[in-house]
Amino acid sequence: MIRCLFLFSCVVMIQCHLLAAEKGVNKTTCTTSSCHDNLSKFAHIHRPLKADGCTVCHQVKAGVKTGANGEKANHPQLIKIERKNVNKTCIVCHDDKVQGKFKLIHGPIEKNSCVECHNPHGSENEKLLKQKMPELCIKCHESKQTVIDFGHGPIYKSKKSCLNCHASHFANHQPMLQFPVKEACFQCHDKEQKSPKGATITAVGQTMKSRKVHHKPAEEGKCSKCHDPHGSQDEAFLMDDPMPPKYPLCVSCHKKPMIEEQTTSTATQFRNGTTNLHYLHLNNTTGKTGPRSCFICHEPHASNQPHLIRDQMEEFGVMAPIQYRQNENGGSCAAACHGVKTYDRVKEFQNPKGR
Repeated sequence: MIRCLFLFSCVVMIQCHLLAAEKGVNKTTCTTSSCHDNLSKFAHIHRPLKADGCTVCHQVKAGVKTGANGEKANHPQLIKIERKNVNKTCIVCHDDKVQGKFKLIHGPIEKNSCVECHNPHGSENEKLLKQKMPELCIKCHESKQTVIDFGHGPIYKSKKSCLNCHASHFANHQPMLQFPVKEACFQCHDKEQKSPKGATITAVGQTMKSRKVHHKPAEEGKCSKCHDPHGSQDEAFLMDDPMPPKYPLCVSCHKKPMIEEQTTSTATQFRNGTTNLHYLHLNNTTGKTGPRSCFICHEPHASNQPHLIRDQMEEFGVMAPIQYRQNENGGSCAAACHGVKTYDRVKEFQNPKGR
């Protein structure tokens, strides 16, 4: 980097002297003339321009006919670099932005050039960005536009915005992530937090470490199978509705017959004989609770009980333990909503009637 800065300084000095040697030109002409005085009025100015080193990036060509009537220019014209060569010019100084060991390259850089996102002269935004983030990113990624009230905090409430998770130039993880998905999520979700509305956001990272049974998408780092990482109308940023009557989020992975068939010998292991106990639970309209969500009994990330059964459940505003036991052909469960109930897939167990 020191070598790069030294070379940059030498190039600026040489080019400035060459420019001054041309008739009627001095090193400040570009930014003090009536043509280009606007280029130095930004809050953030590109360093070559700040050093009056326009020719670091532009080529000098004297006596070019530029006027409407073909008259010669009274000073050398700065010929703009062809777009396809912009990146080569940028990395003369920005040699840390060479792809190198990275597998992925951001589309705007690969297909067009650095100036798709950066203003080469100056900007009101840091890093010479043409717009602030996330607005800059949304120009291309329109599908990620979300209602800001329900936007993911790192995007809308952090100065780094999209760069909290994504790399802007090169990356090794799709989609241009700085880290694998699980690691990216656990940067924040390794500790308990509060949502904007005051709800408790579980410390998923700690939950995964401390509990032995993991939900497969969470275990494999596929958080976006259930959550939209950019934003959602749902406070938990769920990709779809996990609630009755159709449970679209859950059935995006779990087959519908598991919850739709009243009797079955194949659709689920949670059955008493052929009585589908998932159907029985989810379609229970008795009492005050009505149809239930899958989350009443199951943990969405990790649990200490088989089948992600919760340790506790909430019933009428009170947390009560769920005592689940598993055996070869079925098991038993005692929860706040009922006493001990046993099920057997091979030979239907006759439970006493009532609670």
